[in-house]
Amino acid sequence: MCRGGRRGELAALGVCIFSLVLGSLPAPQVVAPMMLQGISVGVATAILYRLAIQPHVATVPGLLLSVAPFILVGGLARASRKAAGPALDANMSFLLASQAVLPAVTDKVVILNEAAALMLAVGLVAPGFMLMPRRAGKRAERAAAAIRHDLLRLAMQREPVDAIRQAAVAARQVLRLSLHLGQMAGLPMRPGFSLLAVLNLGEAIARLQGFVARRDGDSALRQVLSDALLRLRQMREDPAGIAKDLEGQAHALADAEAAAILRDLAAGLRASRRLLTFVAYPSEGEPPAR
Repeated sequence: MCRGGRRGELAALGVCIFSLVLGSLPAPQVVAPMMLQGISVGVATAILYRLAIQPHVATVPGLLLSVAPFILVGGLARASRKAAGPALDANMSFLLASQAVLPAVTDKVVILNEAAALMLAVGLVAPGFMLMPRRAGKRAERAAAAIRHDLLRLAMQREPVDAIRQAAVAARQVLRLSLHLGQMAGLPMRPGFSLLAVLNLGEAIARLQGFVARRDGDSALRQVLSDALLRLRQMREDPAGIAKDLEGQAHALADAEAAAILRDLAAGLRASRRLLTFVAYPSEGEPPAR
């Protein structure tokens, strides 16, 4: 293939890959600047590799050893919480631009032209996504607000009712919670942002309400659980602190069923803590995980 054809091929490949990656995200406007940053770092690293290291590689084992440090550093950067997003794009662009094959291309003009082709691709794709309207984040924020409202309704203190009526009310509220969770289904699963944990949290609150509504049993225990319901009304302000308090109460309870409910509540609060305080991505400052 001619040199011009090779540059065009890399540019077209980059446009396709970068568009597919950004187009699959719920908030590509936030990720696009990080992609531009990561691609720039990856392409620059690939240029350094091709000019300084690759010309001295003559065997396949040597080729593997030559790229191993770059892959190791890229993997460590990917594991970092702060650098995970740009590191993914840097790794991808390094693998594309390094052209780690034998025999190595040593022509500096070819190397720079191929790197420029990838930079052209991301330069064409990223700005377009950065200019897209950010409605998806706002819709997700409204859905998160509805979810929090559902959980607070579940945790509200009620007048004493019979167990059958209490179960019916809880079932309706959990169903409403499930419908609102469906509106958040496009968001990525990551620590503290589990939709399944929110549903488990809602069901645990319903179980707690049912336990409190019982007319038999230890009145002191029911008072402890009523206090736990009251504490849950501040779940948005301090989910981690409430979870810690509930776990401490569960450890002190002799009733196994009540203790299990409190532990389930604590686990649900921890696993959904970010959703309980969720706002639209652009104002939150935390991009969606990839």
